Amino acid sequence: MSEPEKHLWEIEHPGYCEQGNPHSSYSDEESHLVFSDWQDFRANYADPSGAENSANLVYRWDWKIPDNDDVYPEGTRPPDSLFLYIVNQRRGPFIFSVEVPVTSDDESDIKEWLIERAEAMRSIWAPLLDEALENS
Repeated sequence: MSEPEKHLWEIEHPGYCEQGNPHSSYSDEESHLVFSDWQDFRANYADPSGAENSANLVYRWDWKIPDNDDVYPEGTRPPDSLFLYIVNQRRGPFIFSVEVPVTSDDESDIKEWLIERAEAMRSIWAPLLDEALENS
């Protein structure tokens, strides 16, 4: 029997990733993009056809939930945020991050979008991965 599927906010990745690119001459605004919500991100960055996959590789994502131990004035708890860490292969490479406030209602669309990006990344590594699987 398989385990139930985890929600994106339940997945913890090892280590961490810094937002932006402190080793770049690009400004903070260029190396860390902030969107108002998932719909804003999809409308203004994420090409629905996935065409940006040929240039931009999402190498990590983190769904961050505000710390429950922090005290927020009533009604001001910040939303969950999706952080995307991306390398643009065609700009030298250029590494940048994206921050998007998200809700659980966005999860299925986010998951679908992330899976498409994972497939783009996997296609690069497929020859080695497939060989490793054959030899194991």
